[in-house]
Amino acid sequence: MIKHIVPLFFIVLLSACGSSVDSENNMDLSSTDTIFEYDENQEKLSAVEFNNELTTMQNGMLNQIDLLFQSDSSDVDINLENAIFEASLNLDKLAALSNQEGGMEFVAAMSALMEFYRDELSDNFGEVKEILKKSTFSDENDQFLKEYDLSFAKEEERLFQQVFEAQEQFANENSIKLETL
Repeated sequence: MIKHIVPLFFIVLLSACGSSVDSENNMDLSSTDTIFEYDENQEKLSAVEFNNELTTMQNGMLNQIDLLFQSDSSDVDINLENAIFEASLNLDKLAALSNQEGGMEFVAAMSALMEFYRDELSDNFGEVKEILKKSTFSDENDQFLKEYDLSFAKEEERLFQQVFEAQEQFANENSIKLETL
């Protein structure tokens, strides 16, 4: 069984809304700029929703990858099929996303990650699958699994970094704060 360590990036965007007070007259000024404040908050809420949609997508995919890398002979086929399906489904969702202001680099980075999963699992996971179907592993099999796991994790980490950087840029452009959970 492969023991794949996936660094999880659960990032949530938070925005705070405050009211304006004229200290001289102790008067609440938020009623005079309600429309502006509402518009500003709608933009932030839209950006938060966009981020959360992509973060949820990434989280679901990571769950599929974890299941796959913990597979044994009884469930490796179905877990592989589910992971490839999830990556393909996410790519379709990403292609259909509307143009969220400042979000295209974020979508592109997330798409690159999903393409990696889909292509890697479709094209290069066959030998891993065959090894996982065996009741016992030879030393060569074990070494192959370790090398594959390291190679997979290295590329995944590189793509995670790109997603994080694009997400951070998106948050800065939309004046929202990222928090790691």
